[in-house]
Amino acid sequence: MRPVAHIDSRLPHTRRSVWVVAWCALLLAGSTSAQDIPVPMETHLPICMTALAFDRSLRDRAGDEIVFAILFQPRFLASNSAHEEALRVLDELGVEAIEGIPVRYVSVPVSDERDTERAVFESDADIVYVAPLRAVPLDAITRVTREHDIMTCSGVDAYGRAGLTLTVSARGQRPELVVNYTAMREEGVDFTAQLLAYARVLEFTEGTPEAGAAGRPTP
Repeated sequence: MRPVAHIDSRLPHTRRSVWVVAWCALLLAGSTSAQDIPVPMETHLPICMTALAFDRSLRDRAGDEIVFAILFQPRFLASNSAHEEALRVLDELGVEAIEGIPVRYVSVPVSDERDTERAVFESDADIVYVAPLRAVPLDAITRVTREHDIMTCSGVDAYGRAGLTLTVSARGQRPELVVNYTAMREEGVDFTAQLLAYARVLEFTEGTPEAGAAGRPTP
């Protein structure tokens, strides 16, 4: 698979340009339906990818290579379809590096809870994109991601409140970036105030140093 839009801070305007393109897609997107993934893959996945450039901890967490894993259930149709769509969108985006760090994409098929924990751990992932899952508790993922500083993201809007760091939901007829602040901190992610100002923030704690910077906290 050809890697996914090139986000590289060595080009002075690239980061800003990619951010503008992603948010234009967000603002211009049409109506969405109340399904597992309410915002189309071609809209929400580029937004997730762009958000990675605003994680100040990314270089420390990833080192010399960013491993972006797509976690899915091959025997669950919605999950398998999301995986195939994600591969297509990533191929079209063509992001080869984020903040100068090469990106490698891997698929992580899972079946049950025990298999999921093992698969996440063995994937060596720095970011796990979670497709819709059936009969697999998200705890099986977050137990590993929070212990090993692995960021989670998804297009399933309910997964934000369930404990994943970054999701894209639907707000009226537009997509909305959602950050679970507790999950973000526990997964070792450090999003900038600029990104948090655009996001709806869940489980936001007023006592944290960033409390004055985030845009729209939600209890």
